[in-house]
Amino acid sequence: MKRASAILFLAASLAAGAVRADDRSVVVETDRLLSWRADDGSFLWLGAWVLTDFQAFPRTETGYGASWDADFMLRAAHGTVRFRWGEWMCGRLDGEFSDASAEVQDAWLEYCGLAPFFQVRAGRFRVPFGLVQQFSTPELKLQDAAMVAGNPKDYRDLGLELHGAFWLDRVRWAVAAVTGSRDIAVDVNERPDVVGRLTFHPLMGFGAWFERLSFGGSGGWGEGPTRHGFRGRNSADYTFLAPATVRGARWRAGAELEWVTPGFRLAAEYQHGAYDRDGVTDSQRIGGSMVTVEDLDSQEVWGWYVELSGHPYGGVDAQGDPRDGLELAARFEHLEFGDGDRPLHTDAGTEQHAPLIDSWVQAVTAGASWYFGFGLRLSAWYQAMRYGRAALASDHEDGDPEEGEAWVHHVFARAQFVY
Repeated sequence: MKRASAILFLAASLAAGAVRADDRSVVVETDRLLSWRADDGSFLWLGAWVLTDFQAFPRTETGYGASWDADFMLRAAHGTVRFRWGEWMCGRLDGEFSDASAEVQDAWLEYCGLAPFFQVRAGRFRVPFGLVQQFSTPELKLQDAAMVAGNPKDYRDLGLELHGAFWLDRVRWAVAAVTGSRDIAVDVNERPDVVGRLTFHPLMGFGAWFERLSFGGSGGWGEGPTRHGFRGRNSADYTFLAPATVRGARWRAGAELEWVTPGFRLAAEYQHGAYDRDGVTDSQRIGGSMVTVEDLDSQEVWGWYVELSGHPYGGVDAQGDPRDGLELAARFEHLEFGDGDRPLHTDAGTEQHAPLIDSWVQAVTAGASWYFGFGLRLSAWYQAMRYGRAALASDHEDGDPEEGEAWVHHVFARAQFVY
């Protein structure tokens, strides 16, 4: 399996590519610079985007106390190559670097000779799960994806995908077998995760106000070795829930709704995941001492969000997205997590103790963007976060006896250029 995975990844790395509707980039503009099209439909398309961010939020650092964390940063510089070769082969190669790292994003080859009914993709690609996970960062209306989506590094994986559409593109489907985690080697997991997504677009052809209404669901199941579980992270890159060590079966499911019109975009989504912890031990304070605990229940994470954006002033492009002018956006989101009561077996019997993790986080985010045309966008957002336990907040001080809820406020600004 190790050799096959290496060959698969090498083949995908030699390509770059055209995308389907679920990749949020249907139209390839071949009349611009750095793009070429042949008479047989083959094309080569080069693109790039750059994001620079400013963020400010209260934070407590060991030895320094509470203060405001304010940073300017290069969020990401991203290059993409997409191509189609004749009637049968498509591909894509994306690379990205930032202040923190440099890595390959998408690298896949695809058989597209029967598009849109049936296509086969192999390599590293976006996993067909969830709505918000299918958007690239410049396409987001707010600073970041909703918290329930988890770590952005897990939006992509290495594997094989089948996807297509029927009923005049009103029903779109995708199913994939992937490694299931970015932090394990492909040849280690003998049971790759199976993930799928099904969406319905019943009103296509009914005019601009209804044809981009869609709803659907996603699901996934896998069983594998030790790996990282869900990471709770806010838009300021602060981790309030460290990824637990998980082992064994995991499943996840989601439901989604999106309605895009000439006047507004409405999106709502619910996602739920459970991660077994077979044979995993941890530690917990009981009384005045730390004890080793085992027989842990599954870690569960679930949450939802509702997002609304509008474009009251300015023009739109061929896909109906803002080209210039003002855009307003807001989102409310709720995230919960827990791992059940933990039994403690002693000579005196079995005792039930509190979960190792059990709380919730909410956030309200609102802001505005101005599109200058030519791919340039400036944005500013405000976010208020409410933590179910004060100890989860970024400005919580060690030894603080406050165990109730806590509010944290964030300010974000972004300059974005997309070609």
